[in-house]
Amino acid sequence: MALSAAQQAERRARLLQEGMQLVLTNGFAETTIEAMAAAAGIGRRTYFRYFDTKHDLVLAWMSSFSDQLRERARSHAGEGPMGALRAALAVITAPLDEDPDRMRSLLQTIAADPILSAQREMKAVQWRAAIASGLESALHAGDARRSRLLARLGLAIYDDALDEWVPSRAAGTVASLVVERLESLATILEVKGKRRISRLP
Repeated sequence: MALSAAQQAERRARLLQEGMQLVLTNGFAETTIEAMAAAAGIGRRTYFRYFDTKHDLVLAWMSSFSDQLRERARSHAGEGPMGALRAALAVITAPLDEDPDRMRSLLQTIAADPILSAQREMKAVQWRAAIASGLESALHAGDARRSRLLARLGLAIYDDALDEWVPSRAAGTVASLVVERLESLATILEVKGKRRISRLP
């Protein structure tokens, strides 16, 4: 019996969730497609209806944050552009801070794997577009150019925080490192109240 579209989507979501849990627990190289499929309650052949490779599953996980980034920025528009940006970045810092050891390992794997590393850069473009779209409602003029610029700066700050956090294994959170950098950016730009970036010339 053929599955409905909703059932297919549910199965894919379950496979994505279970597959990522195995990657985080066992490591990317040690996790097999067979193990991912078994964890989701499907067979190996069924796995390939949803993802062509292990890489594709991890990349789909990265992509899954785009909608959340857009909606979080939009829903916090009342806090001003910097507040909305901070809220959006919390979407991608929270998973890291909830499971720091395993997420550090995953980020190191992504950096070392040529396919995942290259695709991460492409996913970053999607994230920037999603954040920029959400930020437009926080900028009173709905200025797409400024939204794109602020989104680009936000993700640059995120990457800079990761550069410190991943190798250090310090007790601090990614979220705190990001906030420190956002506050520094606001100071550098002399944004009064750290919320008035929409009034810059």
